[in-house]
Amino acid sequence: MKHIIQVIPWFIILICSSNVMNTQASERQKLIAISMLVASDKPAPEQTQTLALIMKPRKGWHGYWRNPGDAGFPASYDWQLPKGVSIAKVQYPAPSQLMTRNFMNYIYHDEFVLLAPLTIDKSIAMGTKITVKLDISYLACSPISCMPEQQKVATTFVVGNGTSDNNQAKFNQWRDKLPKPLDSKGQFSSDEKRFTLSLPLPSSIASSNAHIYPVINNMIINNAPQAFIHHDGLLTMQTQVGDEFGSLFQGVLVLDNGIALSFKADNTEHVSFPVNSKQ
Repeated sequence: MKHIIQVIPWFIILICSSNVMNTQASERQKLIAISMLVASDKPAPEQTQTLALIMKPRKGWHGYWRNPGDAGFPASYDWQLPKGVSIAKVQYPAPSQLMTRNFMNYIYHDEFVLLAPLTIDKSIAMGTKITVKLDISYLACSPISCMPEQQKVATTFVVGNGTSDNNQAKFNQWRDKLPKPLDSKGQFSSDEKRFTLSLPLPSSIASSNAHIYPVINNMIINNAPQAFIHHDGLLTMQTQVGDEFGSLFQGVLVLDNGIALSFKADNTEHVSFPVNSKQ
């Protein structure tokens, strides 16, 4: 809680510094341009398609990951869907780090694409025109200012046989940027000072410059150093424990070679940090 209280004054300053600009926000181009696209322009009933939200920050501005880190807030999604159409949870590519005034934030500097599975019920007839609408609220920041924004975006398509794949190459590239799930769960333990996490990771995978991005904020201190040991098929990380406690730790492991892996880890009594092992 103490760490959160320290963040609030800094965040208020950023918001207040942008009040003058905020009155003009609706009169000019948005700081993050958003468009929506479905992988197939003729999706078939009972066939899950991928819907993309293409997010393009203006130069010098950035958007936030699902866990924004020490400041900011995550995007919120209010879908307006016809009966028989459903959209599952939005999926994020791995973020990058931004340290500002000793606050660690998890962000996207350049264009990033969020993906969500879209399903059409079998009751919807072929040839039906479908419009998917989204009211999205989010935060855009620069090094000196932050501005909350809200947009309404939509896309329309006709229910068909699902064979149209004009956008397949784009969607394959976007899917490749999503973290791949680890096959097995990890384990973590914590005491008053330390948080230790152990993940199954084959020794053949290079782990230099690894970093753990926590999905649930405040279980670890975001700006604290993360020490890693990779030995005997286990990657072990130790850092400073945060204020929040949970029985499940979820995160994304990003490696120097561009590999991003999503994982879950269960709380256990003790995870050792093998300081004498070879990395």
